[in-house]
Amino acid sequence: MAKTSKKSKATKPGGKSKKQTKTAKITKTEQRDTKTGESYDDMPYESYAYPVTHPEHQAVVAKLFGLNPPDLETARVLELGCAGGGNILPLAIDFPKAEFVGIDLSPIQIDEANAHKENLGLKNITFEAMDIMDFKKKMGEFDYIICHGVFSWVPEFVREKVLDICDKHLSKNGLACISYNVMPGWAPLRSVREMMMIHTRKHEDSAKKVEQAKFLVEFLDRFMTPGTSMHNAVQNVHQKFQETKNDSYILHEYLEANNNQYYFIEFSEMLDAHKLQYIGDSSLSLMYTGNFAPEVDQALKQVPDTITREQYIDFLSNRQFRFSIITHKDAEIKGASLDVIDELVFSCDLTYDSTDAEGVTKFVRSGSDFFIRVNDPVAVTLLTKMCENSSQQFNLTEMVDLVVKELGKDQKPQIEKIIRGNVILYIFKNMFQPRIRPPKTATKLSIKPQAYALANYQAKIPGATIATSTNHTPIRLGTLDMVLLRHVDGTNNINGLVAKMMESIKRGEITLQQKTVPIHDPKEQKSILKSAVPQMLENMVKLGVLVK
Repeated sequence: MAKTSKKSKATKPGGKSKKQTKTAKITKTEQRDTKTGESYDDMPYESYAYPVTHPEHQAVVAKLFGLNPPDLETARVLELGCAGGGNILPLAIDFPKAEFVGIDLSPIQIDEANAHKENLGLKNITFEAMDIMDFKKKMGEFDYIICHGVFSWVPEFVREKVLDICDKHLSKNGLACISYNVMPGWAPLRSVREMMMIHTRKHEDSAKKVEQAKFLVEFLDRFMTPGTSMHNAVQNVHQKFQETKNDSYILHEYLEANNNQYYFIEFSEMLDAHKLQYIGDSSLSLMYTGNFAPEVDQALKQVPDTITREQYIDFLSNRQFRFSIITHKDAEIKGASLDVIDELVFSCDLTYDSTDAEGVTKFVRSGSDFFIRVNDPVAVTLLTKMCENSSQQFNLTEMVDLVVKELGKDQKPQIEKIIRGNVILYIFKNMFQPRIRPPKTATKLSIKPQAYALANYQAKIPGATIATSTNHTPIRLGTLDMVLLRHVDGTNNINGLVAKMMESIKRGEITLQQKTVPIHDPKEQKSILKSAVPQMLENMVKLGVLVK
């Protein structure tokens, strides 16, 4: 466990920020990133949970590559650029014996984070309005550091400070996760961003800048010569604008004063300069050359070192963004090992699709274009059974038992050999999601269902549409679901929840409709809710929003 430090004084949330002396590249040069702070105060970034930044996920990747990461149950965790606390608050709830610190340049966002902390009654987390450049030695060591949405969007001296913090404040076996924009995928987007920056250069108001950026991108999409590489880039950005419907994302992703992209090999060189090293990517499947065509796989395997090989993978995939997990330079990183399999549990979020005439079975992932075809009876049986129980986590013994139950006890030794030999492959092919411990999530609907505490709290926030699952994933829910979720606190059965929803209708919080026509008859409303509420709750079980 990392060394605990004395708490440093925080700027009063909401108070006026004062100019402070900054250290750039660990010198006494005064440097301040005022523009970034002002833009986040003006239009705060929507703050969600990001599963790939979860310290447990960092630890899984580290274990797969032969490292011994700190125990998260009693760890110290730091988030640089925590915004409104959406990513770190769930960790404080899930790990009550651990200690969490979130810092952000924006006092307004820290105000929001502290309000959530107080409302949730959390004692193991501290939020501070702080410039990263003011991060001092007295903050102590941390076992895990999260830095998402910062590195590419700040000046060079702040980026250097981020890496210096990772060097000087990570515990001996500590891990950090840093996200950043990468080349070559960002090359065409950079041109679109530069056009937006030129078009909006005279606007100081953030909302006006976003409005004009939307106008320009729509204009370019309509009138730019179709079929060109630039028009394709504009179309991609326009599609993102339409999908996100989130002005804060547009402002901070495309219109910040700083937006820097790196080739992966450049990022690796930065790490080396700070006595740090790359362990692996948060998306393990993006490291695996076997996900390419066989001839490409064979060519990439000829590349002797990980850094160069992954740079070529970025070239081939035209990658735009990375989550890199890093540690100290002196850590001994090994190849992916089977030794750790017995320490992990696994889930599978695939869905059975079809089986062709030759017996090849296709599994798909809903909401994406991912699919996989398998024909080995053990693999087909295992995936089918795990898909049927997608909200559950299974260890190796339990996975073997699932297959043995279907294929027969006499085949158990062979079944165990096949599963043990293929688990690493399943992970790197993005078929399995590994964890160190099962999340405290419901696997079936109980008589009096209870929602994850944070999800229940979020549902009570006026206008909220996002609830966090027990899997540290933001779930977008409709108005009916969010209103129901407010009452899923372990005290109401189905009939009680229907009654609560009827009260919400009377208060005008929700309206039931059939083919866009409002339903006003109470008997009809109740009949619909009696059918709909159990279905909504079953869906919440699948999404990991319920704990019992």
